[in-house]
Amino acid sequence: MDKGDVEKLIKTKLEKNPNELVPVKSLKELGLYRYKCKICGKYFWSYQEKDICGDVSCMGEYTFIDRRMTVAKYGYQEIWKKFAKMFEEFGHKEIKRYPVVARWRNDIYFVEAAIDDFAPYVINGVAEPPANPLIIPQICLRFNDINNVGLSGRHLTSFVMAEQAAFNTKKTKSYFDNEAMLYINKWLTDGLRLNKNDITFVEDSWVGAGYAGNSLEFFAGGLELGNQVYMRYSIGRDGLKELGSKTIDMGAGLERWAWVSQGTPTIYEAVFPKTLNFVKSAVGVDYDEALMRKVYKFLGRFDFEERRLSAAINSLTKETGLEYKEMNDMLEKLQSIYSIVDHTRTLLVSIHDGALPSNVGGGL
Repeated sequence: MDKGDVEKLIKTKLEKNPNELVPVKSLKELGLYRYKCKICGKYFWSYQEKDICGDVSCMGEYTFIDRRMTVAKYGYQEIWKKFAKMFEEFGHKEIKRYPVVARWRNDIYFVEAAIDDFAPYVINGVAEPPANPLIIPQICLRFNDINNVGLSGRHLTSFVMAEQAAFNTKKTKSYFDNEAMLYINKWLTDGLRLNKNDITFVEDSWVGAGYAGNSLEFFAGGLELGNQVYMRYSIGRDGLKELGSKTIDMGAGLERWAWVSQGTPTIYEAVFPKTLNFVKSAVGVDYDEALMRKVYKFLGRFDFEERRLSAAINSLTKETGLEYKEMNDMLEKLQSIYSIVDHTRTLLVSIHDGALPSNVGGGL
């Protein structure tokens, strides 16, 4: 089965019988209710009645840029310490990150998500995990959205994934969906200290590395803050097969947690403030923050892998009141600066770990 067929099959299961896949017990215990997004048609869970799921592509803008949604501001290193402390209290062990060069895999060059550290051997139950349950601050490299870097406000070619993993093998039992849901909700409300009415959990499917399952993506202010995957199946030629070992795979970008707490115009100001100031000063480019907020809160709804910048600017001129040339000049310069900063970190990490990304598909 190809990826599209698997996603369609899981989404059909979710629509017909969510109780089969979704941790309904915990969601209802927490006081969340199920709704359907009038824009994208996905089902989602919220503490208060809503008709839009919470994704920026449906909301039309990032609302946290104008209204910071957390009690305090955090840097992404600081936010990891808070996350680790809470999850260690939940019984998780923190382990060191793996290299970004995935030398234990023959199907990928670089680690693209923290679960890559444990595929296929731990997920298949062939090898025992280094800890169970565990958390890991895994640096990941992704090059599939490179045209969005510097424009969407949120995309990076390298990021630190906060991973919550629990493995249920024949030898070792941990926890699965209902308990996992309680943990991540506790983190969002008591760790990040988001107002629960700003949070939505969107039902979706997940496919990767020959495995599949359903997931709950969680959003606040239009920004996806993470995705908790309930890995249930292996993918065969004739369909899905129940895994003998089921896995919880929650992955979230630390940089996004920092960004939503700071409410800066883009994620880059929240992650690279000193480096950005250095580069801007060196090239003589600077823009008023109020102007940047006015533009970037809307840019997240566009996918620049599919759409040209000029088309996005044309649709934004009425919403921002800015002239086309003014907006285009600003975005072209800022995209370049943000890309320099982002790409420099990616090169630093990959070279340190033993490989240089290629300019033809991300190879070695």
